[in-house]
Amino acid sequence: MKTYEEKKRDLYEKMKEYTKEDICIAFSGGVDSSLLLMLAKECMKQQKKAGNIHAVTFHTVLHPPCDLEIAQKVAKEAGAVHKVVFVNELEQEEIRFNPKDRCYLCKKTLFQKLLEYAKSQGISVVMEGTNEDDLHVYRPGLRAIKELGVFSPLAEAGFTGYLKGKDIEAVLAKLYPKFEAEKFHQMCEEYQIPLNKFIK
Repeated sequence: MKTYEEKKRDLYEKMKEYTKEDICIAFSGGVDSSLLLMLAKECMKQQKKAGNIHAVTFHTVLHPPCDLEIAQKVAKEAGAVHKVVFVNELEQEEIRFNPKDRCYLCKKTLFQKLLEYAKSQGISVVMEGTNEDDLHVYRPGLRAIKELGVFSPLAEAGFTGYLKGKDIEAVLAKLYPKFEAEKFHQMCEEYQIPLNKFIK
């Protein structure tokens, strides 16, 4: 098992490689995506690269609205381009039927929109904040992320979530001391609805 320092080194190396060009980050304003954003900023600064970081926040029907004001504030302080993308998942009939693989279908819809935005900006490197802990629980949406070729630097480096091991929170505290993790405990509304029950 890698030590915290080894994981941190691996994460920095991966991010330095990714930030050799403009990047796009799925940005909720939460702990994981904020770490990626601040780390991208730091890596570009170290490499003296004047590239652009695009922080894309989803505004959707099924997910509770994240605090856009805070997301905008964090993105601004990182010097990122902040883009809010509205997605109505219920436009797709297969999602309205709320099947067992609903998370996969929803995540695929969201990240296809993200990739469309990235392509419009000439960006090929797109990433999101899945961490190591997420790989060991039932997360069908992760299949969509993998299929679409979206990078997950935290998971790749073995970084655990802030509720276990606190790898992520430890690094974020140094990069962005003002961040308040407690504000970002959110859950998709679909989790409140029984599987196979039609969503109106």
